[in-house]
Amino acid sequence: MVVYVKKNFSLAHIVVLLLFVVSSYARSSMMVTKDEIEVICTKKDMQINSSLCFEILKATPEAAKLDLPSLVKYLIEYQSRNVSDTLKQIKLFRGHTTDMRKMKDCEQLYEGALSGIDDSLKALAAKDYFLSHLRNAGTFPNMHTCIDTLSTMKPVPEVLSRRSSVIIDITNIICVIIDCFIRGKNCVIAEIL
Repeated sequence: MVVYVKKNFSLAHIVVLLLFVVSSYARSSMMVTKDEIEVICTKKDMQINSSLCFEILKATPEAAKLDLPSLVKYLIEYQSRNVSDTLKQIKLFRGHTTDMRKMKDCEQLYEGALSGIDDSLKALAAKDYFLSHLRNAGTFPNMHTCIDTLSTMKPVPEVLSRRSSVIIDITNIICVIIDCFIRGKNCVIAEIL
């Protein structure tokens, strides 16, 4: 009889432990909610471009089907495509400008941003959210420096400056979501309540 009680008592502990593990796993694998998107896109302390954020997160069908880690991966890949496309434009502009040095500087900054974005994806895959955030945030100085460099050119290549600004906005969105991972994955929900 004592053995039976001990077995059931141990079994009860295992069941309770499994419930905690399953419930915490379930939260991390749940799709992003409309409320979470609202908080992400209106984050006051991160200079979020709300209209771009809502455009990406609400209007893109793929985004509505993702959990938070998958959403970050999706956004980093989206950011990478934007950086790659703009890098191609910079290379095209370089052949049609009198200020080759400034275009070459921007080209190198964009290549550095791509390298950081790749590192961010690798860190995200390893669930190293701090390093993923750090590598992704490295895009900020590269884009700002390129915008400053482009602003001194005659004529100013506005399209490249605008694209750099959009990349900064995408980086902000990614950083807000990764901050949630760094703070324990529940910061979005905590802000809603």
